[in-house]
Amino acid sequence: MDFTQRKLEKVAGEQALMLSLCLENEDLYLESVRILQDVNIGLDSML
Repeated sequence: MDFTQRKLEKVAGEQALMLSLCLENEDLYLESVRILQDVNIGLDSML
C-alpha cells in the first residue's frame, strides 16, 4: 500500500469519526431542545 492510499484511508477514517460525533451531538441537541420545551411549558402553567 502506497503513501497516497494510506493517507486517503486516514482521512476517510477521520471523516467517519467526525460524522459519528456530529450525529451524536445532534441527538443530544434534539434531546436538550425537548427538555427546554418541557421546562417552558411547565413555567407557563405555573404563571
